[in-house]
Amino acid sequence: MSKVVEKVKVTNFKDPSKSIEIEAVIDTGATMSVLPMDLIQKLGLEKIDEVNVYADNSVKRKEVYGWVILEIAGRKAVFDVLAENEGAQPLIGTDSIRAVRFSYRAKHEKGYTQSEVSRDAYD
Repeated sequence: MSKVVEKVKVTNFKDPSKSIEIEAVIDTGATMSVLPMDLIQKLGLEKIDEVNVYADNSVKRKEVYGWVILEIAGRKAVFDVLAENEGAQPLIGTDSIRAVRFSYRAKHEKGYTQSEVSRDAYD
């Protein structure tokens, strides 16, 4: 199975001077978006909650940080994100995909996929 990777701009909602551009996996099996702790710290995000998350056939307690502006294919929305271990792959979950009205048609290439973005799929 291949991965769909998309360029995403992530900005601290409370401090827009803190912003980074990353490549994130579009994960339709994840509800929330995920950032590794090193990026959360770089953005200066604040812990706002802890939640139980079902992953890898078990329930794990994860910290939630907020708020970030995620910009995908020129569309923006504000979210909280789950924290993952430093260096982990950033993931964009279905909450973010739906909110920014993002759709893609995947072009498969050797395990990774760069998406063709449809900016007007929902317009």
